[in-house]
Amino acid sequence: MPNQTDKYSWPRDLPFATAQKVVDAFVEKYNVVQIRRQDQPALLNTYPAIANFRQLAVLIGMSEKRLFIDSFAQHTAAAMGLPSVVFWIANVPSQFGYEMHTNIIANPPTLEPELKRAGLSMYNTNGPETEFPYNNEEEIINAEVLIEALKKDHK
Repeated sequence: MPNQTDKYSWPRDLPFATAQKVVDAFVEKYNVVQIRRQDQPALLNTYPAIANFRQLAVLIGMSEKRLFIDSFAQHTAAAMGLPSVVFWIANVPSQFGYEMHTNIIANPPTLEPELKRAGLSMYNTNGPETEFPYNNEEEIINAEVLIEALKKDHK
């Protein structure tokens, strides 16, 4: 999200280590592009896509495989008829997703979070640490689940 004070938001972003494992699984065969803001950390062996919405839409349209979180990119892919792998942490595909995508939902929480700042959804999408419902980021999703979903043909 633009103007986000934190460079990472656990309910909005794929955990960095998990994302890097996915990149590592595909970097030999694909040019991997990371959509990110200028101030966000870069994944190794990726091409940064720091661009406006129109430029990103063109890039999405040219892509062969796509892994997104619940964001404008998955909506753009759906509008273009491009099935993608979409990972969900805070939101759910039944509310904001598309059946055409391979929707993968985060593992169930392992901790009881404090939710007094949550408003319209279960978690505040700014990602306050007090709402983090896991012992660590590795519990959110196993990278292999995402890798296997991406290996399937989504053209």
